[in-house]
Amino acid sequence: MNTNYDFKLLNYVLENSPTGIMITDERGNVIKANKRHSELTNYSTEELIGKNMKDLAIGGYVHKSTSLSALKTGMPMVAQQTINKGTINEKEIMVKSIPVKDETNKTTHVINYIFDISEKANLLCQLKEEKANNLKFKLELEKYRDITKAGEIPRLIYKSKAIENLLEKAKKVAPTDLTVLITGESGTGKSLISKYIHAHSNRRSGEFIAINCGAIPPNLMESELFGYEKGAFTGAINAGKKGIFEHAHGKTLFLDEIGELPFESQVKLLTVLQDGAFYRIGGTEPIQVDVRVIAATNSNLIEKIQNKQFRLDLFYRLNTISLNIPPLRERTEDIPPLIEHICANLNLKYGMKKIFSDSAVLQLQNCTLNGNVRELINIIQSNMVLSSRDMIDQLEITNEFITYFPPSLNPGTSDNLNISSSKAKENKEKKELLNAVKFCNTTTELAQFLNVSQSTISRRLNKYNINLKKLRKKEE
Repeated sequence: MNTNYDFKLLNYVLENSPTGIMITDERGNVIKANKRHSELTNYSTEELIGKNMKDLAIGGYVHKSTSLSALKTGMPMVAQQTINKGTINEKEIMVKSIPVKDETNKTTHVINYIFDISEKANLLCQLKEEKANNLKFKLELEKYRDITKAGEIPRLIYKSKAIENLLEKAKKVAPTDLTVLITGESGTGKSLISKYIHAHSNRRSGEFIAINCGAIPPNLMESELFGYEKGAFTGAINAGKKGIFEHAHGKTLFLDEIGELPFESQVKLLTVLQDGAFYRIGGTEPIQVDVRVIAATNSNLIEKIQNKQFRLDLFYRLNTISLNIPPLRERTEDIPPLIEHICANLNLKYGMKKIFSDSAVLQLQNCTLNGNVRELINIIQSNMVLSSRDMIDQLEITNEFITYFPPSLNPGTSDNLNISSSKAKENKEKKELLNAVKFCNTTTELAQFLNVSQSTISRRLNKYNINLKKLRKKEE
């Protein structure tokens, strides 16, 4: 091995990276900064090397150091930063600080990745000034849509009888136009089942259109679903706008997180399901549509009905056919084929040849996996990247996942372990939320920070009795 050549290659990659990179040691001293970092910050490498992040923060280089936070907590930190605050070179950046640990789990370095988000900051400023202009929001809403091309059949990986029976039932109902309600925990594959139904339906030659009801701002929900006429409200497009239901005419419409649909929009949805017609906002003529609706939720709709958050009549209308997807922990026989499939995809993508041993598979079958398939994918990805061997025998679990694994694989104590693991997950979840509040002002920012939906943030704040406004005032 040519160590000198390897060092030169690594240095070349670092210096030519399109991302700004800065490395600090265990005391928060800067030991490396690449060319792109200097371009973004207007600080030369010579000005930064040897400086401590505390001194740089005091000197106005940043207003809050994620590098120091990562050193203190031992956890990755992401935050929006203002550099050179109050100067002509003031700029908004996004910083991701990743702690590097030794074999004793002590943080030895922090790698900071810097991204220029000035354009995004300017856009957010414009949106605030225009007070949520509906036309501007329309561009943002596009990311909540998922349009699957005609003829695409999702590949489902399973071995359990439970999923086999579920798919048989889905295949029977697919050729009809009956409304289907899919329930199940987050990460169980509700979207995949809905696409499976569409792929076996008489509408399979048309598009499958998906909308996440928990991701669209409540004040835009009605215009997004049903559209509006010319001049219906301030900021409306002159020619008016078609809603999702008009676009979905003759197709399949998947309404994900239906439990998050605003109460005032539920009446109009009920009317469409019953009569196949609706009025645009500001419209006087009914619009007839032929749409096959599939809805999904991980919420307890009965509980929402009791709390007057969801209409009972809409529940009955949606629940014509009910499909419940059991969590992965109740069908552990599906885990081995899922591991094999995920490994094959990752090996192909990254040019690896890694596999999981029987003991590693057994360990995964014995973990709680509250995040279901999504969590399984994360754990597999993490271990395939971190493992130095092609045969992954002992899982190298990162801090992010360690609370999900029981300390022993003794089947006789599995119930107690599951309870303990669930409590550990709640503690971790609450700790992450409280930590994120230090860097975020709104539920939208929290959702982006923790990479979850805004509705999930709202549920967690309520679950752990966290008052965001009070905490922010206390921080200030």
